[in-house]
Amino acid sequence: MVVKDVLKPLKKELSSYTVKNIVLWIAEKYPQSLFNERTFLHWVCEGLDELRTAIFTKHLPYYMISERNLMESCVIEEEQRRSGYQY
Repeated sequence: MVVKDVLKPLKKELSSYTVKNIVLWIAEKYPQSLFNERTFLHWVCEGLDELRTAIFTKHLPYYMISERNLMESCVIEEEQRRSGYQY
């Protein structure tokens, strides 16, 4: 929903599956006690930062098989990556 409704990509290079993988990596990286309704916006921003980094570096490990790169076949143009995802 975030990718489709908020980011509104010009091309379907980013899927909800990509965002779900980011959420899983964040959940694994930080203790569960840090996640609550008061910190929700912080974690949304953290996830968007991770997404921006993945777009810029064209690298996001697949959560189940971390050797696989979800961004490998992503064809977001260089100009879009440099300026941020165009939406």
